[in-house]
Amino acid sequence: MFILKLFDRKGNELKEGDFVKISNGKGFTFFAEVKYIESEGVIAPFHTFSFHSFEKVDKIPEGAKKSTEERYDIWYMCSDDAEQDDKAPDFEQYLMSWRECEHLLENRSWAISKQFSNVCKTKFNNMTELENKDLTSNDAKPVLAAVPLDGDGQRLQDGDRVYSYGYNKDMKPKRLYGTLHKNEDYPEVSEWYIAYDDGEECAVLELSLVFKA
Repeated sequence: MFILKLFDRKGNELKEGDFVKISNGKGFTFFAEVKYIESEGVIAPFHTFSFHSFEKVDKIPEGAKKSTEERYDIWYMCSDDAEQDDKAPDFEQYLMSWRECEHLLENRSWAISKQFSNVCKTKFNNMTELENKDLTSNDAKPVLAAVPLDGDGQRLQDGDRVYSYGYNKDMKPKRLYGTLHKNEDYPEVSEWYIAYDDGEECAVLELSLVFKA
C-alpha cells in the first residue's frame, strides 16, 4: 500500500475538493478543483497540466469563466486579466516532477486507486449529511464517517481483542493476539496500533489484515 500526498509549489498539502490556480509560466490563467477521476486513475488537474505549476487558493476569482469540461470543475481567464506569475522560473524542479508523473501515467506505469474500505486512515461508510451552513470548497464535499472494519467486515473499536498473522520459528503461520488501541501518540503514522500479548506494539497500516478475536 502506498499513500499519495499532493503539494502545491509552495509546499501546501492539497486535498480533494481544494482549489488551485494554475500558472502557464507567465500568468495564472486557469483555476481548477482537485478531484480524483476514477475512470482514468488520475487526479485532476495534475494529469492535464503537467507543464504548469500550482498554488492553492481559497476561492475562484470573479471574472473567471467556467469551462465545459465535464470530468472536473475548471475555470479560465484571459491573459490580460490574469494575475502575473513573475516567480514561475523559480519552480522548474517542481515542474520536472509533474512532467515525470505525467509520462508515467501516459505509459500506464501506474494508476491511482482510491480506497473506500479496510484501509487505515481512510474515511468510509455511513455518509453523513452536511448541515445548512456557508460552504467552502472542502465543506461542499460529502463527509464520510470513519467506521473501522476488520478483515471479516466486523466493526472494530478501541480496546477490542484482535489477532493478526505472523510466523513461528519454523516459518509456519500463527495467530498473534493483542489489544487494539487508537494511536494517539503517533497519529501521523497510523490511526490504530496493536499492543500484542508478548509486549510488542505495532502500528496497523492495513485493517483488513486484523481480525476480531
